Amino acid sequence: MTSGQIPFSGPNVWHYPKALMAFFVLFGLAWTSACLALGLAGQLTVAQTIIFGAPALPVAWCSFVRPRLALTEDEVIVVGLVATRYRLRDVVDAKPGHGGTAFRLADGDTFSTSVLQRPNYAAWFGRVSRADRVVTEILTAAAGKRGEPAPDPVGDRHGVADAKSGILMGIAVALSSRFGGGD
Repeated sequence: MTSGQIPFSGPNVWHYPKALMAFFVLFGLAWTSACLALGLAGQLTVAQTIIFGAPALPVAWCSFVRPRLALTEDEVIVVGLVATRYRLRDVVDAKPGHGGTAFRLADGDTFSTSVLQRPNYAAWFGRVSRADRVVTEILTAAAGKRGEPAPDPVGDRHGVADAKSGILMGIAVALSSRFGGGD
Protein backbone atom coordinates (compact mmCIF):
# COMPACT_ATOMS: atom_id res chain seq x y z
CA MET A 1 0.00 0.00 0.00
CA THR A 2 1.18 3.59 0.40
CA SER A 3 2.94 5.28 3.25
CA GLY A 4 2.44 8.52 5.08
CA GLN A 5 1.30 9.85 8.40
CA ILE A 6 -1.82 8.29 9.89
CA PRO A 7 -4.35 10.92 10.97
CA PHE A 8 -5.48 10.70 14.59
CA SER A 9 -8.42 13.08 14.43
CA GLY A 10 -10.41 15.01 11.89
CA PRO A 11 -13.64 14.80 9.93
CA ASN A 12 -12.69 11.53 8.22
CA VAL A 13 -11.34 9.68 11.27
CA TRP A 14 -13.72 7.55 13.31
CA HIS A 15 -13.06 6.22 16.83
CA TYR A 16 -15.14 4.31 19.33
CA PRO A 17 -17.70 6.67 20.91
CA LYS A 18 -16.21 8.62 23.83
CA ALA A 19 -18.73 7.21 26.30
CA LEU A 20 -17.66 3.66 25.43
CA MET A 21 -13.99 4.58 25.75
CA ALA A 22 -14.67 6.14 29.15
CA PHE A 23 -16.44 2.97 30.22
CA PHE A 24 -13.45 0.86 29.11
CA VAL A 25 -11.02 3.02 31.07
CA LEU A 26 -13.17 3.14 34.22
CA PHE A 27 -13.89 -0.58 34.10
CA GLY A 28 -10.23 -1.44 33.63
CA LEU A 29 -9.17 0.81 36.49
CA ALA A 30 -11.90 -0.43 38.83
CA TRP A 31 -11.25 -4.10 38.09
CA THR A 32 -7.50 -3.77 38.49
CA SER A 33 -7.90 -1.73 41.69
CA ALA A 34 -10.25 -4.31 43.17
CA CYS A 35 -7.85 -7.15 42.39
CA LEU A 36 -4.92 -5.26 43.87
CA ALA A 37 -6.89 -4.35 46.99
CA LEU A 38 -7.92 -7.95 47.54
CA GLY A 39 -4.34 -9.08 46.95
CA LEU A 40 -2.92 -6.55 49.41
CA ALA A 41 -5.53 -7.48 52.00
CA GLY A 42 -4.42 -11.09 51.81
CA GLN A 43 -7.68 -12.32 50.28
CA LEU A 44 -5.96 -13.35 47.05
CA THR A 45 -2.56 -14.90 46.48
CA VAL A 46 -0.13 -13.18 44.14
CA ALA A 47 -0.99 -15.67 41.40
CA GLN A 48 -4.73 -15.10 41.85
CA THR A 49 -4.23 -11.33 41.80
CA ILE A 50 -2.38 -11.61 38.51
CA ILE A 51 -4.85 -14.10 37.01
CA PHE A 52 -7.95 -12.10 38.01
CA GLY A 53 -6.35 -8.75 37.21
CA ALA A 54 -5.12 -9.82 33.76
CA PRO A 55 -8.52 -9.57 31.98
CA ALA A 56 -8.53 -5.83 32.67
CA LEU A 57 -5.25 -5.36 30.80
CA PRO A 58 -6.65 -5.85 27.27
CA VAL A 59 -9.50 -3.48 28.10
CA ALA A 60 -7.06 -0.86 29.30
CA TRP A 61 -4.74 -1.51 26.34
CA CYS A 62 -7.58 -1.07 23.85
CA SER A 63 -8.53 2.15 25.57
CA PHE A 64 -5.07 3.62 25.16
CA VAL A 65 -4.31 2.35 21.67
CA ARG A 66 -7.45 4.08 20.39
CA PRO A 67 -8.49 1.90 17.46
CA ARG A 68 -9.72 4.01 14.59
CA LEU A 69 -10.65 4.04 10.94
CA ALA A 70 -9.28 6.85 8.79
CA LEU A 71 -10.28 7.87 5.29
CA THR A 72 -7.66 9.83 3.39
CA GLU A 73 -7.73 11.01 -0.19
CA ASP A 74 -6.39 7.72 -1.56
CA GLU A 75 -6.75 5.08 1.15
CA VAL A 76 -8.68 3.60 4.04
CA ILE A 77 -6.52 3.06 7.12
CA VAL A 78 -7.55 0.63 9.87
CA VAL A 79 -5.62 1.22 13.09
CA GLY A 80 -5.57 -1.21 16.00
CA LEU A 81 -2.39 -2.64 17.41
CA VAL A 82 -0.95 -2.11 13.93
CA ALA A 83 -2.04 0.10 11.06
CA THR A 84 -3.16 -1.48 7.80
CA ARG A 85 -3.71 0.57 4.67
CA TYR A 86 -6.03 -0.28 1.79
CA ARG A 87 -6.33 1.62 -1.48
CA LEU A 88 -9.64 3.45 -1.53
CA ARG A 89 -10.39 2.53 -5.12
CA ASP A 90 -10.19 -1.19 -4.19
CA VAL A 91 -13.02 -1.00 -1.63
CA VAL A 92 -16.15 -2.26 -3.39
CA ASP A 93 -18.58 -3.17 -0.60
CA ALA A 94 -19.10 -2.98 3.13
CA LYS A 95 -21.64 -4.32 5.56
CA PRO A 96 -21.94 -2.92 9.06
CA GLY A 97 -23.06 -5.32 11.78
CA HIS A 98 -23.27 -5.47 15.53
CA GLY A 99 -19.74 -6.92 15.76
CA GLY A 100 -18.12 -4.43 13.41
CA THR A 101 -18.00 -3.61 9.73
CA ALA A 102 -16.73 -6.01 7.07
CA PHE A 103 -15.27 -4.46 3.93
CA ARG A 104 -14.77 -6.30 0.64
CA LEU A 105 -12.02 -5.40 -1.81
CA ALA A 106 -12.07 -5.71 -5.60
CA ASP A 107 -9.77 -8.75 -5.53
CA GLY A 108 -12.14 -10.59 -3.17
CA ASP A 109 -10.14 -10.04 0.03
CA THR A 110 -11.93 -8.73 3.07
CA PHE A 111 -11.01 -6.74 6.15
CA SER A 112 -13.00 -5.61 9.13
CA THR A 113 -12.97 -3.06 11.89
CA SER A 114 -14.76 -3.07 15.21
CA VAL A 115 -14.82 0.72 15.35
CA LEU A 116 -17.95 0.92 13.18
CA GLN A 117 -20.57 -1.21 14.88
CA ARG A 118 -24.23 -1.17 13.91
CA PRO A 119 -26.33 -1.55 17.05
CA ASN A 120 -29.00 -4.23 17.03
CA TYR A 121 -31.69 -1.66 17.82
CA ALA A 122 -30.88 0.09 14.54
CA ALA A 123 -31.65 -3.11 12.65
CA TRP A 124 -34.70 -3.93 14.76
CA PHE A 125 -36.34 -0.52 14.51
CA GLY A 126 -35.29 0.45 11.01
CA ARG A 127 -32.90 3.22 12.08
CA VAL A 128 -29.91 4.40 10.11
CA SER A 129 -26.89 4.29 12.40
CA ARG A 130 -23.55 6.09 12.50
CA ALA A 131 -21.96 2.98 10.97
CA ASP A 132 -24.39 3.15 8.02
CA ARG A 133 -23.56 6.82 7.40
CA VAL A 134 -19.78 6.30 7.63
CA VAL A 135 -19.82 3.23 5.37
CA THR A 136 -21.92 5.13 2.84
CA GLU A 137 -19.37 7.94 2.90
CA ILE A 138 -16.47 5.52 2.37
CA LEU A 139 -18.23 3.62 -0.44
CA THR A 140 -19.19 6.89 -2.16
CA ALA A 141 -15.56 8.09 -2.03
CA ALA A 142 -14.34 4.72 -3.36
CA ALA A 143 -16.86 4.78 -6.22
CA GLY A 144 -15.75 8.31 -7.05
CA LYS A 145 -12.12 7.13 -7.25
CA ARG A 146 -13.16 4.39 -9.68
CA GLY A 147 -15.30 6.82 -11.71
CA GLU A 148 -18.52 4.99 -10.88
CA PRO A 149 -21.81 6.48 -9.68
CA ALA A 150 -22.38 6.72 -5.94
CA PRO A 151 -24.00 3.62 -4.41
CA ASP A 152 -27.30 3.59 -2.55
CA PRO A 153 -27.07 4.58 1.11
CA VAL A 154 -26.00 1.56 3.16
CA GLY A 155 -29.00 1.53 5.50
CA ASP A 156 -31.31 1.25 2.49
CA ARG A 157 -29.31 -1.61 0.95
CA HIS A 158 -29.32 -3.68 4.12
CA GLY A 159 -33.02 -3.77 4.79
CA VAL A 160 -33.65 -0.76 7.04
CA ALA A 161 -36.82 -0.01 5.12
CA ASP A 162 -38.18 -3.53 5.74
CA ALA A 163 -36.99 -3.84 9.33
CA LYS A 164 -40.28 -2.82 10.94
CA SER A 165 -42.25 -5.50 9.12
CA GLY A 166 -39.53 -7.98 10.05
CA ILE A 167 -39.85 -7.05 13.71
CA LEU A 168 -43.61 -7.49 13.63
CA MET A 169 -43.20 -10.88 11.94
CA GLY A 170 -40.62 -11.91 14.56
CA ILE A 171 -42.96 -10.89 17.38
CA ALA A 172 -45.83 -12.79 15.78
CA VAL A 173 -43.74 -15.94 15.37
CA ALA A 174 -42.46 -15.72 18.95
CA LEU A 175 -45.96 -15.24 20.36
CA SER A 176 -47.46 -18.02 18.27
CA SER A 177 -44.78 -20.48 19.32
CA ARG A 178 -45.14 -19.45 22.97
CA PHE A 179 -48.92 -19.24 23.30
CA GLY A 180 -50.41 -20.81 20.22
CA GLY A 181 -50.23 -24.17 18.62
CA GLY A 182 -47.48 -26.47 19.71
CA ASP A 183 -47.57 -30.20 20.13
